[in-house]
Amino acid sequence: MKFFDYGFGVLRVADQIGPISLPCYDLLGVHQGALDLTIHDKKITLSAGEIILIYPSTRFRGRCREACRISVQHFALTDSSPTPQIFDRLQNHQRGYERYRFMLSGELDRDIHRAISLSFMQETPAVKELRVAQLMLILAELDGMVHRSEIDVNNEWRPLIEWLEQHIDRTVSLEDMAHVMGLSVSNFRVRFHEDHDMSPGRYLHQMRIDEAARMLRETSVPIKSIGPLIGYHELASFYRAFRKSVGTTPADYRKACCLNSYINHTPAAQSHTPPKGGG
Repeated sequence: MKFFDYGFGVLRVADQIGPISLPCYDLLGVHQGALDLTIHDKKITLSAGEIILIYPSTRFRGRCREACRISVQHFALTDSSPTPQIFDRLQNHQRGYERYRFMLSGELDRDIHRAISLSFMQETPAVKELRVAQLMLILAELDGMVHRSEIDVNNEWRPLIEWLEQHIDRTVSLEDMAHVMGLSVSNFRVRFHEDHDMSPGRYLHQMRIDEAARMLRETSVPIKSIGPLIGYHELASFYRAFRKSVGTTPADYRKACCLNSYINHTPAAQSHTPPKGGG
């Protein structure tokens, strides 16, 4: 993986970006204000709290609608890049973009600050690993938040979501989930996938990984004890599932979060510079 421009920038009303086409991914977040973008002749407006991931070789231009503060992360995948699930989908897209609405809050906002803070550190192999892990975490959070929000807004599925949250430490079958919803297994599987474009099993897996990541960040629960709390009763299985989804091991993830908490309080972390070139 290669990293390019990382940073925060402030745009004034009528300031423009591009037209430009980058050879890398452009993860652009609007933290304040509003930004008009035109991508392949399609016009969209990003408001505060929204993020857009623009794929390589996608031509776009932008104009500041309201004075805004943006974050920019430019990166490219290489043949030697790790390939967790979140990257499989990226590698299949040649052009275009994905828009994440009103996601920039709480932990995700802090993770973006951490990623940009890391870009100001001397590039050592250890720091490079942390940067890769932090970026994969951000992308996984975006992906997970999209799927979770798509389900959460549909009250029909609320009983199932609450039941899964209460039984996250247990082995849960498709039959169990169908029973909670009062549906046959076949009808449940079809309706769930039609409504949410994902399988019930994938949602449960993401819920477990999200909870594991939260415990690694926010608690001192031993790693060997986290697996059973989220339904993985063999440590090796938990490690494999976490690494495949997030791109790093639970131990390295916890280490990165501890270091990032320190970095956020160093003077260097506060001296961000505007991104070079267009967003």
